[in-house]
Order: sequence, then structure tokens, then C-alpha cells
Amino acid sequence: MNDREPILNRPAGPPALPRLIARVAVTGHRDIDPAKESGIRESIRAILQEVVAITDKVASSSKWAYSPDPPILRILSSLAEGADRMVAEEALNMKDHKVTLECPLPAAREEYRNDFKTTESQAEFANLLAAADAVFELDGRREEEWLRSSDYRCAGHIAVSNCDLLIAIWDGEPGKHGGTAQNVQEAMQNDTPVLRVD
Repeated sequence: MNDREPILNRPAGPPALPRLIARVAVTGHRDIDPAKESGIRESIRAILQEVVAITDKVASSSKWAYSPDPPILRILSSLAEGADRMVAEEALNMKDHKVTLECPLPAAREEYRNDFKTTESQAEFANLLAAADAVFELDGRREEEWLRSSDYRCAGHIAVSNCDLLIAIWDGEPGKHGGTAQNVQEAMQNDTPVLRVD
């Protein structure tokens, strides 16, 4: 033995308990029929409220397993127009619950913003991104459409592989490479619950 300080000093007392976190990802269409938006948002709110209720019930019945801090609702969204933003917005409007937003982006934020054609849409993206607790930016190969689709697929994979529940705002059609159908298929292969809003 030598007189040097030990590398690790174990703190006194019981180990810290983890905070309970419910992780919800979103996938879905960009073009949402304005006539259906209100009903879709109502469905999103109902799903998120149910997730919060279940999480609170788990926290209160398993106090031995989790930190006494309130549970967190973590939303994983790439913030594309339509479905992605709707879920993020509805979650951030839940003032009575701790919500965090994490954003896997298919390209660097400056490049990805160019995928949104109007200045209003770009401003919405910037505002939601500013509310995010974490942002992960992929390299974003934009030279060819198939590369762009692959990057969208990678961002979807990050969200789906890190969630407890996937909300799919989707018409059920196969769609294109990198889209909602592939995200839903991956979630189902991983036995991750999927709630589809038609």
C-alpha cells in the first residue's frame, strides 16, 4: 500500500436512484390535411396524457426503485414539418409535467433548415430547436436524393431505438425509403409499442 489518495472515493450512504423517464418518439407525414389537424392534435394530447398518467402511477408504486424527483416525459423528434412538430409542440405545452425534447437531425441544423421551404416553417424549426435539451446532428449527405433518404432513415433509427413508445401519424402506406413505414417496422421488430394516428 502507498499513501496516495484512492482513485475512487465511494460516497457515504445509499446509492442514488435513477429518475423515471418515459421516452416517446414520433414518426409521420409532413403534409397533414389542415381539416384533420385538430383531431390529430387531440389524439396526440390523449396519448401523451395517458403516458404521463402511467408514468406517475409507476413512480408512486415503485418509490423504492426511482428518485423522488418527478418523472420526465422525453420526446424524440427530428422536428420535420407536420407530425414531428405537432408531437413536440403538444408535449412542450404540457405545463404540469417535466418535458424534455431531444432532436436527432438528419443533417447539420443549418443545412436541414433548407429542407423547409418557407421562412415561417424555418422559424418554427428554429424555435422548437431552441427549446430542445439535446440535439444530435448527422453529417447530412445532400448530393443525391437516396443519400438524403438514408440520412432521414438514420435519424429515424436513432429515435426509434431510444424510445419506449412510438407515435406514428401515418396513412399506413409503404411510402419512400427512410420514411414512416420503415420506422414503424423497426419499432415492431424491436417489440416497441406503436400507437398509430391515422
